[in-house]
Amino acid sequence: RQRLRRRRRSAASGGGASPRGEDLLPAWLQWLASDEKHYRVSMREWEDNAWREAKGWRGTDLIHGADSAVHIPCYYFSPEEKALRGPVFFGAA
Repeated sequence: RQRLRRRRRSAASGGGASPRGEDLLPAWLQWLASDEKHYRVSMREWEDNAWREAKGWRGTDLIHGADSAVHIPCYYFSPEEKALRGPVFFGAA
């Protein structure tokens, strides 16, 4: 069985190329960031454009790119519910 590890990044650590998940959530979804039953899902290729380019990725991410017509900036997973949640924005940012 795969174990999920919860990582919390402090504002001081910066965490690289992307903002913290809390910063990407609208007010009505802020509870996801503090809920102990949800874990933020993060993939570097979604968040670090320089890394994508250096690794040979071409173009932009059609769902996770900030300029996409449909944009999902972050996800939170609840293993207990087997649910993946996050905000979805329609239209360019």
